Amino acid sequence: IMDRFGNNKGETMIPEEDSAYDFHLARYQWAASFLTANSSVLDVGCGIGYGSKPLLEKCDKYTGFDKYPCRKERAEFSYPDSRSTFLTFSANEIFPFTDNSFDGIVCFEAIEHIENDYFAISEIYRILKIGCVFICSTPIFKLQKGHYHIREYSVKEFQGLINSKFSDVNWYGQGHNKEFLLGQLDQIYICCIAKK
Repeated sequence: IMDRFGNNKGETMIPEEDSAYDFHLARYQWAASFLTANSSVLDVGCGIGYGSKPLLEKCDKYTGFDKYPCRKERAEFSYPDSRSTFLTFSANEIFPFTDNSFDGIVCFEAIEHIENDYFAISEIYRILKIGCVFICSTPIFKLQKGHYHIREYSVKEFQGLINSKFSDVNWYGQGHNKEFLLGQLDQIYICCIAKK
């Protein structure tokens, strides 16, 4: 089933179609509290761009990219803002940004869709400014892989991925609510705040 822009409603978070929207939006609201005011933020795998609104309540500049043109089209239509830029781009390629470009980077429920995950983490590290944070989440491995996921991580595997570039990391769990629990990694989702 597609929205009018061609986004697959089973693969793409469509706010008006998904009862779990508030749960996913909570990640962006939570992330905003760790970002500095008057900053620039990158959203890796931004989908249709709904995360831009809560992030721009804290930040001055938002850039989001996703590999599907229909998501960019929906994002520009649904979340217009002079401070936002939406791009069509795959995280499997060299990111089109210079070193130390962003004050914060987020990647929510996207890393499990990226084929070259270690490469993407290396690129995220490269373009993040020193002293700034990368905030990421992924579902913890279940017995059945998500239909559109390339992989699902165990806690150990996800920690290994993030720790491959970042050494200053705090780990959180998120259940089916809006709470983020420090160190409680037996929840549905594992989240991290990694500082460069």
